[in-house]
Amino acid sequence: MVQTRPIDIPYIWIIPIVAESFSQWLFRVLSCCKEEDVALILFILWSIWKQRNEEFWNKTHLSPEATVYAAKSFLYDWVQAKMVKGNVFLQEQADIKCPLWHKPPSLSFKCNVDAAIFQKENMVGFGMILRNDMAEFVVCRTTCLQGIPSVKEAEAMGLKEALSWIKELQLNLVSFEVDAKGVADSIRGDDLDLSEFGSLISDCKEILQECPSFSVCFVRR
Repeated sequence: MVQTRPIDIPYIWIIPIVAESFSQWLFRVLSCCKEEDVALILFILWSIWKQRNEEFWNKTHLSPEATVYAAKSFLYDWVQAKMVKGNVFLQEQADIKCPLWHKPPSLSFKCNVDAAIFQKENMVGFGMILRNDMAEFVVCRTTCLQGIPSVKEAEAMGLKEALSWIKELQLNLVSFEVDAKGVADSIRGDDLDLSEFGSLISDCKEILQECPSFSVCFVRR
C-alpha cells in the first residue's frame, strides 16, 4: 500500500492518497490537481529521472532543490515555446515577470542560453533551448561541469557550449540570446583580454567566425 502525507513542493500540495502502486497513486494525484500543477509535477518527475541518469552514468550529483529548479526552468521555456493564443493555462504560466520572447526571422532559429552555479555541489550547469521561426520547440540540452567559475565566466562558458552544440548540429541562421550583457559586449568588442574570461570569449569568437550565420545578442532576464 502506498500512502502519503501532505508535502510541500513549490506551487504544489499533494493531498493524502492511498493506492496499490506508485503508478496508480500518481494518476490519482494528477486527477486531483489543476492543469498547471500537473505540468509542474511531470516536469519534476522528468528532472528526477534525468538527474538519476546523470548520477549513474556521469557521477554528477545535484541537490533536490537544484533538480526542482531545473524542472521549473524547463517548464517555463516549454510554455514560452508552446504558447497558444487563447489557452488560459499557457497564458497564466507565461505571465511571469520575464521579458517577452520574440520569434526569430523566417527560416532562422533562436537559441536561448543560461548558466547556473551550484555552490554546494561545486558545479556549474548550462541550459540551452532552440526554437524555430514559428516559435516551435526544436531541441534542448543541459550539461554540467565541475568547479565554481565566476559568474561572467560561467555565462561565457554557457555560450561557448551552445555555439559548439549548434555547430555540431550543422544548423545555420541561428541567433543566440544571453542575459549577460558583459558577455555580449565582449563578443562585439576588440579589447585584448588575457584572463580566463577573455580566453572563453576568444573561443566563442572563433566559432562565430567559422559560422558567419550565427549571431549573439543580449536580452534582459
